[in-house]
Amino acid sequence: MSYLQRSFETDTFKEINEWLAYGFNWSLPLTTNLMIHTKPTSLSKKQFFQLLIVRYVKNKWWLLALMLIFFGLIASREVLDRTDFVFLVMFASYPLLIVIQFWLWVNSKENKIFLIERTYEIEEGMIIGKIDENNFSTTEKSNIIKSDTILNTYLLYLSKNQFFYFPFDSFQSEEDRIWFENNYVNGITK
Repeated sequence: MSYLQRSFETDTFKEINEWLAYGFNWSLPLTTNLMIHTKPTSLSKKQFFQLLIVRYVKNKWWLLALMLIFFGLIASREVLDRTDFVFLVMFASYPLLIVIQFWLWVNSKENKIFLIERTYEIEEGMIIGKIDENNFSTTEKSNIIKSDTILNTYLLYLSKNQFFYFPFDSFQSEEDRIWFENNYVNGITK
């Protein structure tokens, strides 16, 4: 169901009378309480792993580039001593250790909550995440500190490492996705 269809379905007889009284003043709101329902969505371990790696590279690209430059400078020397080998191993192993750390974290049984299927109800100032009828969480829009878009997924951060994920295809319609992007993703200072 599109945004426009829901808008007209939520109009009440009282609002129509108000429009008539104001001479069809269209500056009055068309909706009383817009709510978007997402399709059930979940992340596979592979998607979650990719999301974490891309997020890390996006935030720490400068560190990885610096390590690559130092690796290239040291490796291009004609004569390498023991210290040079230590630095080469350190610069080469750091990205590998990060990948292993993320892989272990994603595959940990303690983090399976991130992979459980859920739906979201999104209102103008609130997001309700539901795992089932008895398990849900409510978050005010004011608690979202920043937003990001990675791999066709919107990320809304509640803290540095805690975020909601909304894949583009989790929205019921393109109008819902655009409304969400305008009100949540672009409406939050990055």
